[in-house]
Amino acid sequence: TVRMDDLSDPSGACLKASVTVTNTGTCTGTEVVQLYIHDCVSSLVRPVRELKDFCRVTLAPGEEKQVSFEITREMLSFTGHDGNPVIEPGTFEIWVGNSSETANRAEFILA
Repeated sequence: TVRMDDLSDPSGACLKASVTVTNTGTCTGTEVVQLYIHDCVSSLVRPVRELKDFCRVTLAPGEEKQVSFEITREMLSFTGHDGNPVIEPGTFEIWVGNSSETANRAEFILA
């Protein structure tokens, strides 16, 4: 469970999503690692997988790199019924991978 205050903690604590990317080929390659978030219990219908961040990574053959994304309050907010940004507590799903079809999934509860 993540508390709302944890997402803006001045001590530097924050919620992160990470994945290790490995170039298994024989040539240098570039991959775009993407972060998707879904608000499972929103009062409004939300996208199933909403792109929130991405990072381009170039790797030499056999090289691997950990790519991390910091999940911010802004990434969890949406425009409410009144036209103002809102963040609602509940379950969120996250995916990190090379496309919206990635199976690299995790979830957290925002209290």
